[in-house]
Amino acid sequence: MAVQFEVHVPTIADRALQRSAAEVMSAIYEQDFLPCSFGGRPRLSAHHALATLNEIIAGGKISWVLEADVKNFCYCPGTP
Repeated sequence: MAVQFEVHVPTIADRALQRSAAEVMSAIYEQDFLPCSFGGRPRLSAHHALATLNEIIAGGKISWVLEADVKNFCYCPGTP
């Protein structure tokens, strides 16, 4: 048996309210981000992160890079 759901399309007022809330929250939290933080920030992408890392490595400011996979970091036996 197929289940049907209503489709809700945001109105112009909904989108304006969402944009306003996002701008206010971005202004609040942007000051807490470090310059090396790129994830989920407006106008910054993985390309910016890689370009910054390339500049740091090429400038000789670091001598090693650590890559970590945090997929199972919070794994607790017996939990799905």
